[in-house]
Amino acid sequence: MNDETETIYSNLGIAEIFLWISAILSGFFATLLSVLLVLTYYDIHSYLEKPSIAYMGIIGFAFFGSSLDIALIVGRMKRSIRKHDITGLKALNSRAIYVTALFLAGIIPGVILLYLHKKIDSMDSDVFRTDSTDKMEGLIRMYKEELISKDEFLERKSELLENFDPVEFDVNSLRKINDMFKSGKISEDEFTELKKKVLSKY
Repeated sequence: MNDETETIYSNLGIAEIFLWISAILSGFFATLLSVLLVLTYYDIHSYLEKPSIAYMGIIGFAFFGSSLDIALIVGRMKRSIRKHDITGLKALNSRAIYVTALFLAGIIPGVILLYLHKKIDSMDSDVFRTDSTDKMEGLIRMYKEELISKDEFLERKSELLENFDPVEFDVNSLRKINDMFKSGKISEDEFTELKKKVLSKY
């Protein structure tokens, strides 16, 4: 994930937490009112009238249902980001759902989701593109975690270094390459060659 998708993902995570809190609290409230309604039905003492309890119970279940449903939708949106599924993410991105969240699931998650609506809607299909430096960092991470052998690492690293495309490079890419060199992940010769490729773009 790049900075844009990471920001969206983390904000969705915050909204999801508040939605689950809202679902739990409203579910508890609705259940409590249901118990009170049963007690009043059997003429057991209660400070509230039956219609009042029934109305509040309906409202509680409406909050519970909305919070739970929207929390599950947000969860699916997060999975779409993890799977790099821009089409699926945009299909779940609904202003109507976010307005519902604002009124029936809590102000905080509603505001967060409405804020993210336009950002998600304007995302390009190449936002999930992984550039060569990100691929290299991922390859190094896999090797460090012993998910791939040294031979596999060296072979794939060599392929990546040969096929680095200067078109996709920017200043941030050069910074990443410099960090790789300073931390000993690539040799001085490899760093020099990559730097030449970056400079060839300018």
